[in-house]
Amino acid sequence: MRSIVPSPRLSLALTLLTLVAVIAAQVAYWPITGRLASSLMIAATTPLWAVLPAGVVFKVLRRPELRRWSAATGFHLDEQPSWPPPAYDVAPFNIARARRKRVRTAMNGTVGAYPAWYVHYTWLNNNRINISTHYRNVFGLTLPQALPPLSIGPTISPEAGHTVEFESITFNEQWLVTCPDERFAKGALPPTTLDGLLSMDLPVTANTRIVLMGRNLLAISLGGVRGADISRLYEALRIIADGIPRHVWQEYGR
Repeated sequence: MRSIVPSPRLSLALTLLTLVAVIAAQVAYWPITGRLASSLMIAATTPLWAVLPAGVVFKVLRRPELRRWSAATGFHLDEQPSWPPPAYDVAPFNIARARRKRVRTAMNGTVGAYPAWYVHYTWLNNNRINISTHYRNVFGLTLPQALPPLSIGPTISPEAGHTVEFESITFNEQWLVTCPDERFAKGALPPTTLDGLLSMDLPVTANTRIVLMGRNLLAISLGGVRGADISRLYEALRIIADGIPRHVWQEYGR
């Protein structure tokens, strides 16, 4: 199934092309009008104008892409969901200044042996200086039992505990695991799971945080718009869930 959403390279090219066009326009604008203030205003907002076209394209094509992907995989897509916003005690769901939290789109289905779901989550961040709009694509698997908290991602998550070092140097260079219980982390992520995560394309997972919270295994991502990326993110979650050894379920599951 070919994606209708532009690839990251095409999106970057569109952004750079817009950046060049905006810079050229402001260079031509200043000598003609002589309005320094207006030119400085345009210059200050150049980064925003540069990324705006790519953002609009992704926003317009996100739902058609979800329709195609859900139809091909048997997921049920709800484009006007009544789902409540996620209430997990982890960023971005616990941001104190977040306002107008919404679930804009939702899906549910099955991945491997696990019930699976998805929400496109948006909120306004009110920092008293300006109000900005934010979003995350959240992919989840429901596990058979609740397990202790664990965070996997390319960036450190201090609230999830201390960093756990694994024997795989390559894995430690590309991923960071934080967990209050190092013994549980190493038991839940055996070498086969580490190898499976290393096989995933980093462009897909570099902006994704994977979180284990109770019975929920989540991938919280800025990406996951293209169908192939959705499939790879769910595959990463399945690799982690399938890789949890039986003795870990017996000792830590509840």
